[in-house]
Amino acid sequence: PPLITDTSIITTPTTVYRFTNIGATAVSAELRTYESFRPDDAGEPLELVRDDSRLLGYRILTARDTIVLDTIPFTATRSTAADGAETLRYEGRAGELQIALTYTFVPDSYLVRVQGDIQGFTPPASLLIDLPRGLRTQEADTIDDQRHLAYVFKPRTGDATSVNFSDLDPGQGYLGEGPITWAATKTKYFLVGLLAPDDQRT
Repeated sequence: PPLITDTSIITTPTTVYRFTNIGATAVSAELRTYESFRPDDAGEPLELVRDDSRLLGYRILTARDTIVLDTIPFTATRSTAADGAETLRYEGRAGELQIALTYTFVPDSYLVRVQGDIQGFTPPASLLIDLPRGLRTQEADTIDDQRHLAYVFKPRTGDATSVNFSDLDPGQGYLGEGPITWAATKTKYFLVGLLAPDDQRT
C-alpha cells in the first residue's frame, strides 16, 4: 500500500521547520530572521532545504542489512517542556527493529537536539547520518554561492577540513578520519551541521 505522508510544523522564534513522518526528518527549514536575495523569491524568508532534498537522512547498518529510514512511516507525538522547549518524537518499526527519533527545539536558537533509540537488533550496528547534498541557494549571484558549496568536518585532534563539491567527480567519495567533533554542509553564508555531544565525539 502507498505510504501516508503526514507533515508536522514546528515554529520557533528563529525558524519554521516542516517535518515528514516518512523518514522522520525535516523537509524544510525556513529562517524567519533572514531574507532571500534569490531573484525568484527575493524578500521572502530564507529557505535552507532544496526542493529535492531533506535536512538529514538516516540509515541503520546491521550485520545483515542496511535499513533506509526514508522508506519507513513513523508516528509523531509532540510535547512542550516547562522551559518552553518543544519536542517532536517519531516512533516506527522496520522488521524487528523499534526505532525512535526525538527532536528538541532549543528556544530562541537555531540549535535542535536529536536523540535516537533503536531496539531489537543484534550487535554490531551503526547509525549513518546523511547531511544534505546541497543547500538552497539564496544569493543574487547563485553561481558564486554554489562555488562555496562544501562539506566541512573537524577531527578531534586536528584542524577543520573542507571538501568542495566541485573537487569531487560524480560518484566519487571522500573518507575523512575520525573521531570528529562536528560536520556540516555549507554554502557561502549558511550551513547545516551536526555537533556530537562532548561524551560521544565519534
